[in-house]
Amino acid sequence: MRLHLLGIPHTRSTLAFSHCAFTQKVVKFIPMMKAQGFDIVHYGVGEECPPGAENVLVLDVKRQEELLGFDPLGDKKAFVGNAADIGNPLYQEFNARLEPLLRAAVAPEDIVCFPFGYGHAGGGRSHAGIVVESGIGYPDALPETFKIYESNAWAAWHAGRHQRPGSQYEWVIPNYFDTSEWAVGAGPRNYLAYLGRLTEIKGLPTILAIAEKRPDLQIFLAGQGDPGPWLGRHPNVGYVGPLTGRERSSFLGGALALLAPSAYVEPFCGVTVEANLCGTPAFTTNFGAFQETIVPGVNGYRCHTLGDFLGAIRRAEAGHFNPQAIRALAESRYSFPVVGRQYRAAFEQLSDLRSNGALGWYSPQGRHVPFP
Repeated sequence: MRLHLLGIPHTRSTLAFSHCAFTQKVVKFIPMMKAQGFDIVHYGVGEECPPGAENVLVLDVKRQEELLGFDPLGDKKAFVGNAADIGNPLYQEFNARLEPLLRAAVAPEDIVCFPFGYGHAGGGRSHAGIVVESGIGYPDALPETFKIYESNAWAAWHAGRHQRPGSQYEWVIPNYFDTSEWAVGAGPRNYLAYLGRLTEIKGLPTILAIAEKRPDLQIFLAGQGDPGPWLGRHPNVGYVGPLTGRERSSFLGGALALLAPSAYVEPFCGVTVEANLCGTPAFTTNFGAFQETIVPGVNGYRCHTLGDFLGAIRRAEAGHFNPQAIRALAESRYSFPVVGRQYRAAFEQLSDLRSNGALGWYSPQGRHVPFP
């Protein structure tokens, strides 16, 4: 079976964009599904492509920078997500070039993966293949595609927002992680970590409130955005800059806990899994995907109040959490083999629509419930 995977127009499919969750889903998808026996064709910006896929150049790097007006890798502190606009010249040109490439290459039984939904709507649908929005973590989904959501919370949010019925061809499959990139930290586990966008919706006011109540405990912020509004009020709050690759593992693995007090209804929040793979508990709010990813007292706590966050911190200081057990839970849920098998089952179920006599719903093949 052949998969056609679309890159993100305003980034590049490399590990250098480790701060962009959607880009990393593209990068990590290739080795995960290659190991499941799929042939993969990647369509993106530039010549770089993770090993394991045939790369089709849609736009070169120079043209991307001309259309953006800047180099998306030029300022590592900058949040480039605001360039994700299907109406801007970059997206229009990317999708215009993408459309004929897909028409020429995609066979009826092939699956075309949209990891960025509407971002590819202008150029990814006029071909013979099966379109799947893979790993939906954005507010709006296309009406006519098959869908894979990152969490049950996000699937329910979409269904409620659009008041649409369910479908047998929608799945919930979590995000996936190369567990070899993360190691259980040796310490010192004497600070609290925040890793993400430096913005109010991600819970920075809560972090400042924690800092005020715990002036004896250092809190380090890391990520894209302007740290200025969050610094200078409390001497125990510092900024270590944007982090990529192994820097993220070292930072998370050295922390007492990760703080993720997001006020956003998170579709997934992969940084909590990254922390868990480093043996570090995550203390989060109690809505969105956190209700699925955080097991209270095992890999973190879901908190309602400031008092809950402070109590969770005290539990961590008392040695309540087992770093190896935290990592083991994350590996059992989010490793390439575990999640790859779930994607494979979904794609095989979709393939029944175009093969096996096009039986679809009536196919005798059990894709999710194994037959004896």
